[in-house]
Amino acid sequence: MKLSKIGFATPLNEDLILYWERSGHIERGRLEFDSEGELTHYLSFDGGQLNEEPSHWMEIPQVEK
Repeated sequence: MKLSKIGFATPLNEDLILYWERSGHIERGRLEFDSEGELTHYLSFDGGQLNEEPSHWMEIPQVEK
């Protein structure tokens, strides 16, 4: 699994795998700017958020058929 630190080149408004380094949590979600211009995350399964922002991301792997 190739994780990238969230930063300048992180894709926004796309379905991604998000990773929280401190807790080791992995979740599918997206990153976008909120109404105050802050980068925030939303979880894919319910649109909710965790109390902490993720530290890393990766694209969702394509499944070979």
